Amino acid sequence: MNGPVLPILAPAPRISQKFVGVSVLAAVLATWVLQLVDRSLRTAAAPDGIVSFELARDLGGVQAVLDSWDAQARVWAGFSLGFDYLYMLLYANALAAIILWTGGQVFSSQGRFPRWSLLLAWGMWVAALFDATENLALILLLQGQRAAFLPLLAWACALVKFGLLGLGGVVILAGLVRRLLARW
Repeated sequence: MNGPVLPILAPAPRISQKFVGVSVLAAVLATWVLQLVDRSLRTAAAPDGIVSFELARDLGGVQAVLDSWDAQARVWAGFSLGFDYLYMLLYANALAAIILWTGGQVFSSQGRFPRWSLLLAWGMWVAALFDATENLALILLLQGQRAAFLPLLAWACALVKFGLLGLGGVVILAGLVRRLLARW
């Protein structure tokens, strides 16, 4: 057998800096839109806006957040959750591109890291799938469904999502630091 045992651990493809730049720019613009919307969702019960809703974890917490939002804020919350589906594609693509670029350019001499960077890049898409599931639960809650498992599902998916994104962020930060140190 000549290839890797798992195709996902094949050498990471080369990613151009231009592709990374365009991907990051699109994700940054979408982040800006979501931040603007999120301002209208910050209340005493939801100090972190939509993130407070994501992490409510039980029906009491969900209801406290929903009660703190007026009708207009609920519309903005719905927009945020809907727009987030586009955002998932943009952030997953941008982070995966940065990770692949980092694996191929910055850590190319680091043995297996370029191969593992492909797996981690796929992890950004897995994070987006958890984000999609989380949003579905939140949309159902926003529409008035009160199944007790929905807040817990959203919370668990948010934790996995943030964990995977955090791991990706650590690798990206390590790559940036390594690149800066190499230039000195």
